[in-house]
Amino acid sequence: MNQGAVDAYFYMLKLWDNYPKSWLYWPDRHYASLMQADKNQAFTYEYENSIDIETRAPQYFQCTYVPKNFRLILQHNT
Repeated sequence: MNQGAVDAYFYMLKLWDNYPKSWLYWPDRHYASLMQADKNQAFTYEYENSIDIETRAPQYFQCTYVPKNFRLILQHNT
């Protein structure tokens, strides 16, 4: 269970580092808005028959997740 949480943490970090190029303000810079609207010009990423978690998750992760102890995460990843 602990390893699953660690893997999920690093997967979410990877998603944030590899967000869509269309989010960039300038093509030669790494600047992007933290929150991007979905295809419906909203922030839910909910559609008639799906929820787009691959696009939604990295945005909310950076704003809401703060681990209690970074050392535990790093120890489990080595």
